[in-house]
Amino acid sequence: MDVGAVQAPIAPADQVKDRLMTDIGQALDTFRRNIDRLPISREQKAGAIFSASVEAKRFLDRVHDEEFSQNRFFLVNEAVEA
Repeated sequence: MDVGAVQAPIAPADQVKDRLMTDIGQALDTFRRNIDRLPISREQKAGAIFSASVEAKRFLDRVHDEEFSQNRFFLVNEAVEA
């Protein structure tokens, strides 16, 4: 990184998670509206919406797990340094 480069402030983790959940929720709503327009059966629509919801939940779980791992790493480092 250049010495004179300006870095953007880092948002708090809770703020980032809230924004991520909002964005995913909006994306799922848009997906549902688009699926409803397709000429496919109700069962296929329900399956597609369910699959998208499951994948969104898995993604959020991975984000949470990674955040937990990073927080645990920092706590261990702080304990070792103390």
